[in-house]
Amino acid sequence: MTSATPVPSAVAFRLVGVREVDEDELRETRRDLVAMLTAFEGHRGCTFTLQWLAFPALDDVHGGHIEVSVIVKIPAGMTGAVIEEIADDVSDVLNGPPGLWTFERVTEASELENILRPFDAHYFAEISRREESLPGADLHAVDGARQVGQYL
Repeated sequence: MTSATPVPSAVAFRLVGVREVDEDELRETRRDLVAMLTAFEGHRGCTFTLQWLAFPALDDVHGGHIEVSVIVKIPAGMTGAVIEEIADDVSDVLNGPPGLWTFERVTEASELENILRPFDAHYFAEISRREESLPGADLHAVDGARQVGQYL
């Protein structure tokens, strides 16, 4: 008898605020964010999804809203302490300096379920997945894992 494969865990963060910046701040922010992503080097096996969902108001051109979430899928078998460490690292990166946006961790199970399954697909033409390496990523790492490049 074979045992069932453990289901990965997930944590999610929802965008709750954004502020405007000038061009110099934007360049600095891009550089800082790429550097901060190296904090995830120890969390191999995690996948990160940036999810944008648009909810238009068909009867009001100024209505509707967009929800932005970051979803972290954590490999099966990770302990609660490791999951919390990963969640803390992601929160630090998302809400770290220079503070262009604010993300809050999703703590309610029903809200997490809504983020993971925002709607029932009754009809669809295609489901696709696109993965891109960050510029400067070391694609020839010794252990075959992709490393995040750091920009200074």
